[in-house]
Amino acid sequence: MKIFRKGKGRIQLMAVVVLAAVVSIGAWGGPAIATHLTVRTGDIVNGQVKTPDLGKGAVTRPKVANQAINSPKLKDGGVLRKDLGNGVVAARALALVNADGTVDAARSKNIAASAVTNPQTGIYCVDLPFTPLSAQTTPHANINTTMNVSLAFDFGGCAGTEVSISTRNSTGLVDRAFMIVIF
Repeated sequence: MKIFRKGKGRIQLMAVVVLAAVVSIGAWGGPAIATHLTVRTGDIVNGQVKTPDLGKGAVTRPKVANQAINSPKLKDGGVLRKDLGNGVVAARALALVNADGTVDAARSKNIAASAVTNPQTGIYCVDLPFTPLSAQTTPHANINTTMNVSLAFDFGGCAGTEVSISTRNSTGLVDRAFMIVIF
């Protein structure tokens, strides 16, 4: 059987050979031939596995390297209080309150200037849009100050607010600047 035939000045491939080649390539699934049925790391181009490609529950704690998920990789507001687990308490608000009861906005978060009042010497009230679990105060730039903070007791003039703070020294109530962190 002749594979090539001369005709009209050119070599022509016999139809049988062409047909055999087409059938062979078709049987192999095209020009690419699978050498294994499992997708391996070397088969994947970097960055090509996307969220829709992952099965539900495919990414588990043992599969995530330590320190692999950090703040720059988290969406703002992506971690909520309920996600932190039992026993973890995060600050909901904080403020630097000046001795006159004004709030230093640059050093405060989630406490509006209008939320803090100083109804009498050494007494500060904080009105919040939420019910706090606890609060912690620290004297600011004056270590000779004793502070008390209460979520329930009104030290004087704070009725209807969530937090009452008193600042005093050895002679009694005095106006002092302080930091407050509310949980």
